[in-house]
Amino acid sequence: MATHEKSLKVRAGIFALCIGLVTFVLSLFALADVRFDTSALVNATIISLSCGVLSWGAIDRLIDTFKESVKAAVDRLVDGAAGDLNSPTPSEISAALPELSESIDNLFAEVRSNI
Repeated sequence: MATHEKSLKVRAGIFALCIGLVTFVLSLFALADVRFDTSALVNATIISLSCGVLSWGAIDRLIDTFKESVKAAVDRLVDGAAGDLNSPTPSEISAALPELSESIDNLFAEVRSNI
């Protein structure tokens, strides 16, 4: 696992922990009006763990999607540097990063016109 990928994974984990903590505090406030005993703490903990895990999963999936798109863009640029100026930009780049896809297409069109 590359250093930048570890950094993104760590940030996703920290973000999920923060969401879980905020959810825990808000759950305690919501349950404190009704009753404040061990069942309120257990319920708040369950709610916060659920929100934290769900948010971590969603962020992790988003990171993986963009990671694959960026990898495809790098591969396309490497192919272009090796002389392949006519291949289309992969659709996974267009789906996740449309501005980058358009920029790569424009770059290769400009290089083709200058040759």
